[in-house]
Amino acid sequence: MYRKPPTYARKDLLTPGNYNQLAQNAAELEAAFRAEHIESSGEHNTPLIARTLGTVLRSGGAYSLQSFNADASLAGGAGVYNPAVGKVIVTLASDRYETNAGPIEAQNASESGDTRPTLTWARWFDDTRVEIYSTYWNGTLGVAGSGFWAAGGEDVSVHLGVHSKALGVGARTNFGAPLQARKGLRAGSGTTYANQLIQGGADLELALRVNHDAGAHNCREVSRSWAHVQWNGADWEIIDSEGSDILSVSKGASGRCDVEITNHSDPTYQVFIDVDYARLSGSTDDYFVCSAPADNRGDDTFNLFFYERLIDGSGVEYFDRGDEVDFHLWLFREAV
Repeated sequence: MYRKPPTYARKDLLTPGNYNQLAQNAAELEAAFRAEHIESSGEHNTPLIARTLGTVLRSGGAYSLQSFNADASLAGGAGVYNPAVGKVIVTLASDRYETNAGPIEAQNASESGDTRPTLTWARWFDDTRVEIYSTYWNGTLGVAGSGFWAAGGEDVSVHLGVHSKALGVGARTNFGAPLQARKGLRAGSGTTYANQLIQGGADLELALRVNHDAGAHNCREVSRSWAHVQWNGADWEIIDSEGSDILSVSKGASGRCDVEITNHSDPTYQVFIDVDYARLSGSTDDYFVCSAPADNRGDDTFNLFFYERLIDGSGVEYFDRGDEVDFHLWLFREAV
């Protein structure tokens, strides 16, 4: 059990009981840390947090990875990781992932998302590969019966987060043997008693500082800010949020939401959107598609584009830009 250490004055004796309680306190802190972290590296270790996250970037006709940690790669040549139009394969580090043992977050970030509906979805292929598929609606916005979802797909940028089940956390830290009465603080070979307690505490502090800043999360894989955005009939407004990165939202052109942000030194952040429906003016039957084009990311603003699914008299779907939609927004960025 963790107990607050007593307040000492100069020349007070550090009794065996108090010394051993310091070691017990360190072990209790370590146990709490190990619940969702790998001790040797300090890495987050829970299915709730993506183990790797970044942007699969399509630029200049070629794919590259942006902001991912070392777990993700584009293995083989372009014909291997991009075997067909609209399909890209991300390879993951071995022994750290397992098929269907964690969710995959995929947000379409196509450059064409500012002019037409675009969609992305992803699936586990095996323990070390995730397949991503992207396509677009090929038609004239607002014109019934004018289009269809492209069967051939589209090679696009995608924001991607891959989760996994918890891994082994490694061996526990050795905080030294309990101090017994009349033994004093003899260090022996340098690996027992006070020396070991001090070293173990320092090792634990080092692990605790990984991916954190004064206790707050400070890494790419944990969202820095989120917001619940609502359409009020004339404009979008933030009705709930956490974090300081998202400053404001506002309607731009039809179906375009302009998001003002801060704390970004370069536009390599990731945006994930969960589309809802306009609770103040819409219906649960409303269906919207959102695209967050990667080339619309700036240091202080980015744009989201929303398309409403409509049905003509023959029951055939078509799309048009639309504003009447609520959504949830998560923003991921570099450590600072």
